[in-house]
Amino acid sequence: MPSMFYDPATFNRVVGVGSVRSLDIQMRQAQSKDPLITNAIRHAIDTYWFKNESPRWNRLTTVGRGSKNTLNQHIRVLKNNSSSLKKLFDTKPQQGIGPGEIMMMYLVEDSYLAGTDQSGDLRLRSGGTKAYEVKAAKRRAFDNSYSQFGLGSPSFALTLTFKQELESGTAKSGSIKFAKYDKMHIEESKGGWIAEAKKNGEWNNIVQRYRQLSKTYFDMHPMIIIDKDTYEIVHIGKINANMVQPGVYAKVGGFQPRIYLNGAPS
Repeated sequence: MPSMFYDPATFNRVVGVGSVRSLDIQMRQAQSKDPLITNAIRHAIDTYWFKNESPRWNRLTTVGRGSKNTLNQHIRVLKNNSSSLKKLFDTKPQQGIGPGEIMMMYLVEDSYLAGTDQSGDLRLRSGGTKAYEVKAAKRRAFDNSYSQFGLGSPSFALTLTFKQELESGTAKSGSIKFAKYDKMHIEESKGGWIAEAKKNGEWNNIVQRYRQLSKTYFDMHPMIIIDKDTYEIVHIGKINANMVQPGVYAKVGGFQPRIYLNGAPS
């Protein structure tokens, strides 16, 4: 499968001969800017996890809107030929590396991962766009939206501000004063506070404020969104304000966005 240059000496140094456990530990070196190291990790994944079952293909060296279909074709081949794709998708060798990031590094040859607490998860050594945020999201079938991911540590303060505004009812956006919502409403996983806001006619104002606060995050880097259930990529590119609404509040990660790839309903 690999088309990249593979250096046996680097492989033995980074991974170790015949050591699956070493691969789990050394996967954190996916953050290395040295292509010999990241190529050694890709070769190790082929050798130990996919047992060289996956057919050969030419890996993409960069990522763009036009590469989504090609990447998904590769993902489907892996899914059909091995049970290890879930393990690859779920691998989080250290804090700061989320689900799907190792998979993307594996699929895109000229790439590595950003350091812990840095934005732009997938870094590219060549091509136009140099960094993408990678998010694994859950699809909600009835409105084809994606959620269940946080904005990450660089933007946690923004969602905390949003939470405090909803709780206190004291913050304003222009002349709009937010209604007071108690802690149970905010933490209710079914989104009960959203239903109440819509009933009270406050929802549109709340959406606009969330978009205002989260704009800094979504403007930093284009995004790769991966479906948590199929492991396939559903979006590569910028997330515009009209695609975003606030979702549920998570104790870890703050207010999660809900993304509508074709534009959020009014």
